[in-house]
Amino acid sequence: MLTPHITELAREVARLGVEVHYVFEIALSDERRAMGWPTGDLAGVHVHAVTTAAEARDAVDHFPAEAAHITQGVRSNGIVAQAQKRIMALGRQHYPIMEKIDLRGIVGKIKPLVYSLGFWAIAGRVTGLLAIGDGNADWIARRSPRSMRVFPFAYFLIGKRPDLILRAADRYRFVFVGGLIQRKRVDLLLEALAGLPGQRFELEIVGDGPERDLLEERANVNLPGQVTFVGTYGMDAAIDRIAHADCLVLPSDHDGWGAVVSEAQINGTPVICSSKCGAAGTVRASGFGAVFNAGDVVALRRCLAEMLDQGPLSAAERERLAHWAHCLTAEAGARYLLDILRLDGGDAINPPWERDGT
Repeated sequence: MLTPHITELAREVARLGVEVHYVFEIALSDERRAMGWPTGDLAGVHVHAVTTAAEARDAVDHFPAEAAHITQGVRSNGIVAQAQKRIMALGRQHYPIMEKIDLRGIVGKIKPLVYSLGFWAIAGRVTGLLAIGDGNADWIARRSPRSMRVFPFAYFLIGKRPDLILRAADRYRFVFVGGLIQRKRVDLLLEALAGLPGQRFELEIVGDGPERDLLEERANVNLPGQVTFVGTYGMDAAIDRIAHADCLVLPSDHDGWGAVVSEAQINGTPVICSSKCGAAGTVRASGFGAVFNAGDVVALRRCLAEMLDQGPLSAAERERLAHWAHCLTAEAGARYLLDILRLDGGDAINPPWERDGT
């Protein structure tokens, strides 16, 4: 897709003087459009639509032998797999991007074996893997040959919006942004907040989904007058709501990355997220916010209470967080990606959020 989580990166790479081509199957899924996602800014990027396996293979043949190919996923990725087979057959420079895997449930128990077999099958046929999500690079490395080069990666986003270093007035404001589905665990957040009686806070919930009616009912009973459901906003409007909050909370049982975490930090809003969010490592590295063990309501409540005790960040602290989080922007991601592409065989490189002085 032409998802802004990748298109912003592609545009920034092009701005650095690189010829960039973006090959996609569909512009944006109905689900993503319903969530308010745009396609993103592709100024300076050559865009190509393909709809069949043959067109995907032909697209690969269109590019010169020295091209570097970055592709989505390593399995169950539709016609992208046909392009990947062609890239590997031609021996091109090739970096598949792989999100943190959802290991929940019975199916999750067999995924490590399935992926391990896949890694060994492509070993020596790809230049490296770009691993999105906290701990994902290590998880892949433990299940693949030593020769497999694995690089921690992220969804790098647009930089700070002007004048959005703000804070909520009156009561401390938490915000959740995302789909109201079971995996996001908004029910856990409501339960944790309900165990903090007498505290002056409010929770704004941006998003929609099948869990909304049940969640609204619980909020009305356990947190009357403290929770507001505002429905789905476009991406810019959602970021505005994040910037007006004192803390974003993402309590998911699984998120491959969790782009709202990056969006919050980039705009100076601290984050509480679960250990199963791919962006958890950036929260730890930022020095603001907290990470709790996924599903642990007591741990989440403790984090929420600590944020309330600390009070809202000062304007200077929010600016400091936003300055640090420049490492999560598409501009920083583009430079990191080019550093990866230029590496010699045995060299290593730290991701931007793990570098001193970023």
